Amino acid sequence: MPCSICKGCGHNKTTCPTTASRPSQKAKKPPAPPPPLTRKEKDTSICTVNALCSLPTAKVQLWHFPVTVGNISNYEFEIGKHLTGETMLWSKPTKFDSYGLCQNICLITHEAFADVCIISQTDLVARAHWDTKHSEHGVISLTRIGKIYAPTLNVAGMCDYRDWNFAGKFQCIKKVTFREFIDNVKGYFN
Repeated sequence: MPCSICKGCGHNKTTCPTTASRPSQKAKKPPAPPPPLTRKEKDTSICTVNALCSLPTAKVQLWHFPVTVGNISNYEFEIGKHLTGETMLWSKPTKFDSYGLCQNICLITHEAFADVCIISQTDLVARAHWDTKHSEHGVISLTRIGKIYAPTLNVAGMCDYRDWNFAGKFQCIKKVTFREFIDNVKGYFN
């Protein structure tokens, strides 16, 4: 295939002296170095990794959910429930039933950290303040197991993504296995 940049210089893309020296368009940018963390933040992150390591690694589905301007009040409400010992609830992702036999782990990302939660099916009803559209697929419960202190783009990098889908919806993480994710998080904090 002729080189598209030189417009038919007689070389192919890989042997053309002009294009072969250029870095690939798809070259992955390494994540930024971790911001300075307090000892407590680093310890919390490492304890979260250790808690993840204690989970069975077979049949784990990773999920991502971004905290946005539109859902931050509900996120804070649910964290408040968690801090008082009550169950955190969220609307069920549309594809959740496809992963019902898996251990489902969700990374709920905010600007500077990610809450790590186990998510599971529940028979509890939606919160009274929810719009009906938020519970039409059902409700899931969230059990927070820890927090990873890293900017959201760095957490995306741990999952082999350059960025997240910021539509305020659940996203299945498919680019890494659970074990690869754990190794990437460990590498980030070492």
